[in-house]
Amino acid sequence: MDAFIAMAYRQLKRFLRAKPRLVFTLITPIMWIVFYGIGWASSMNFPGIELILGTDYLSFLIPGVVGMAVFMAGYMSGVSVIWDKHFGFLKEVLVAPTPRWQSITGRIFGDSIVAMIQGVALALLGFLIAHNMNPWGLPIVFLASFLTAFGFASIGTAIAASGKFKTIEGFQAFVNLVTFPVIFSSGAFFPLNNVPDWFKSIAYVNPLTYSVDAMRLALAGVGSFPMWEDLLALVIFALTSGAIAAYFFERSTLD
Repeated sequence: MDAFIAMAYRQLKRFLRAKPRLVFTLITPIMWIVFYGIGWASSMNFPGIELILGTDYLSFLIPGVVGMAVFMAGYMSGVSVIWDKHFGFLKEVLVAPTPRWQSITGRIFGDSIVAMIQGVALALLGFLIAHNMNPWGLPIVFLASFLTAFGFASIGTAIAASGKFKTIEGFQAFVNLVTFPVIFSSGAFFPLNNVPDWFKSIAYVNPLTYSVDAMRLALAGVGSFPMWEDLLALVIFALTSGAIAAYFFERSTLD
C-alpha cells in the first residue's frame, strides 16, 4: 500500500502548501451563506416558516452549502489529473511498478480528506450565525462529507483519466455544465416536498441529495429520508464511483 499512502500524502501536502487554495475555495460558499442565506432568512422571517422547513432558514441552508462545497471540491479534483498529464507526473505514476488502482485510490483519498476539511470548516462557521444547529451532528458531517467527496472525486478523476478532455478548459466547461443541476436538484437551497414529480425523480438519483439530507438531519434535525438510507446511498455511491475511477485509470495510456 506504499503507492496509496504516497499519493494520499502528496495530495494533502499540495493542499497545505497552497494556502490561497483553501481561502478561495471557501469564499464562494461563504458568499452563498452571507448574501443568499442571510438575505433569504430575513425575507422568510415570518410565522410558520419553521412548520414548512422544520427549522429556521439559515439552519436549513448551511448543511446544503456544506454539501455544495464538498461536491465542488471533490469534483474539481479531476483538474489536477489533467494538470499532471501536461507536466508528465502522471506518466511516472503509470509506469511505476505498483498497481495503478492503489495510486489512483490514494490520490482520491487525499483529495477527499481535503474536501472534507473544507466542508467541516464551513459547518463550524455556520454555528456562528445559525442558532438551531446541533454540534453533536458533526461526526455525521465528517462521514457524509468524506463519502460525498470520495464519490465525486472519483467521478471527476474517471472523466479526466478517460481522455475525453485534453485540456483543463474543456474539463472546467463540462464541470460548470454539470454543477448547476446537481446542486439545485439536491434540495440544498429549498425543500423537495412540493416540487414536481419529474424534479423529484432527478433528485432521488442525485447522490448529493442524500449527502445534504444526512447533514441536515444531523445538524438541524430535519430530513426527507432516514439517516441509514442517506449513509447507505453514499457508501454505495463512493464504492461504485471508486471502482469506475480505478477502471478508467487502469486503461489510461501515456499519450
